[in-house]
Amino acid sequence: MNFNAEMNFTDSAGRKIINRRIFALGGPTCSGKTGMAIALAQSLGGQIISADSRQIFRHMTIGTAKPSSRELSLVPHHLIDIVNPDQEFTVSDFQLRAMEIICSIPLSVPVFVVGGTGLYLRSIIEGLAHLPGPDQDFRDRMEKIDSKELHALLEAKDPVRAGEVHPRNKKRIIRSLEIIEATGRPFSENISGVRIDTGLVSMQVALTWNRETLYRRIDERVCEMMDQGFVQEVRKLLQMGYGRDLNSMTSIGYRQIIDHIEGNVNLQDTLESIQKETRNFARRQLTWFRGDSQWKWFDLSQDGFDVTLNKLSVMAKDFFRAEGGSGQHPINPGPPPGPAQGGIDAEKNI
Repeated sequence: MNFNAEMNFTDSAGRKIINRRIFALGGPTCSGKTGMAIALAQSLGGQIISADSRQIFRHMTIGTAKPSSRELSLVPHHLIDIVNPDQEFTVSDFQLRAMEIICSIPLSVPVFVVGGTGLYLRSIIEGLAHLPGPDQDFRDRMEKIDSKELHALLEAKDPVRAGEVHPRNKKRIIRSLEIIEATGRPFSENISGVRIDTGLVSMQVALTWNRETLYRRIDERVCEMMDQGFVQEVRKLLQMGYGRDLNSMTSIGYRQIIDHIEGNVNLQDTLESIQKETRNFARRQLTWFRGDSQWKWFDLSQDGFDVTLNKLSVMAKDFFRAEGGSGQHPINPGPPPGPAQGGIDAEKNI
């Protein structure tokens, strides 16, 4: 894939990418995206591109709820375990890597882009806005200000963006304020402006549950992570030299467990803090996805996994077969969707 002067994505032959179809599957954490995506990709012979800003990091498996080795073996997956925890990886990096992969997949193979990182999904569905570069002087000034105060400043300047960024994610808050400072416009308006056209056509589906069930699933997931060795995973990362100041290590769960390892918080309080932060994160994700009317919602509280899978399978087949998209080529046959297909754990989700 190349990136030409007109900011259009092209394949290796220099041909502009036009109307390549992708099926985007989003929604809040613990909504069931992993199991659903694998079942859909299996039934259509497709491949999965992960759109998760934490699953890109190596050595961070339990706390980011990556698909298991068994699940990864069922369907080809991309953009999982691609950088070390101390490496930078921006939304622009994601867009370029994802587009490179999409261009390398034959037109006859359906592509599913799956995850809960809204900006990653937006970067290839709508294209990526051309934003100003870094301003080190501005960043140095902002670094001297407390994260809570910076988040309050962002909320005053751009409430939409403030709702998307965690109050403790100082790096993202500063970048948002930096763009506002450079352009004189809210960050949320900038990313809705002139975009780099990816040449893709998308079907956008979001999964959810009623709030009570979603929160219960989140609480249960955190307990399972602890049972699987989440504390040991964080301890190993620290021993490898990956400190708490890294962007990757500010992820939900990792920073709380570091506090526990350092003797500041007991294990029970740590678990409850992670559960609470994850529920808050899910609420922010729901706000983000609901802010875009293009997402078609499916509530698994009403229909359950199997009925929803059958509905989405029909939608996906029709979408990929539609005239003008990748569906003009025969899609790869796969087994029909059904309960527990291919040994998939329907409760496993991102």
